[in-house]
Amino acid sequence: MAGGYWHVILITFVGFAALAAALLVPVWRFLTREEEQAEGFTSAVGDAVGGSNPAWLNDLPPAEEVSSARAVAGQEEGTATTSSQK
Repeated sequence: MAGGYWHVILITFVGFAALAAALLVPVWRFLTREEEQAEGFTSAVGDAVGGSNPAWLNDLPPAEEVSSARAVAGQEEGTATTSSQK
C-alpha cells in the first residue's frame, strides 16, 4: 500500500521546487540589478566629488573593527548586568 505514495511525494517535491524557483528567481534578478545600479551610482558620485574620499571618511575605522568593538561592548554589558543581578 505504501508503494503507491511515491508518485504523490515526487510530484509534490517537484512542484514545491518549481514554485520556489518561480518566486525566488525574480527576487534574485531584482537584487542583482539593484546592486549593479548601486555600484554605478557610487562611482558616479565619486566622480562628481572628485574621485577621492572626503578626509573625514578616511578617519573612520573599517566596518569589521566597529562590529567587533560593538560585540565586545555588548558582552561586557551583558556580564555587568548578570553580575549585578546576583
